[in-house]
Amino acid sequence: MTTPVPCRLKSTHAQRLALSQKILKGYPDRVPILVEAGPNAPPIARSKFLVPCDIDAAKFIYEIRKHIRLHAAEAIFVFVGDPDGTMIMPQPSQTMSLIYQQHKQSDGFLYVRYALENTFGAKLITDTLRSTES
Repeated sequence: MTTPVPCRLKSTHAQRLALSQKILKGYPDRVPILVEAGPNAPPIARSKFLVPCDIDAAKFIYEIRKHIRLHAAEAIFVFVGDPDGTMIMPQPSQTMSLIYQQHKQSDGFLYVRYALENTFGAKLITDTLRSTES
């Protein structure tokens, strides 16, 4: 599985900063987010999100999950913070505006990385399901 190039590497810091400022000016009630797949995670259909400030992290995780092909036996873990440094798991009950204020990067975006974990010992089941879908 090849990993797509993260959005942050497709443009310069100055370009991302200008874009985030434009987004925040036009949509002050939204949070600009860039989502990246972690190692061994399937790619996401889209990596740029503009989410309402008042939704909680659990709802956003659900939105990420909808854009990834996952089986019921696979759990998703989401991390926020510096994509080149420390990333933490947000509390599911925190609003996206609070997470954004605490963890936004200098370019004005909140970076989110997701990773997968098989639950209930289901590695064999999910591997089998994926091979039959291909």
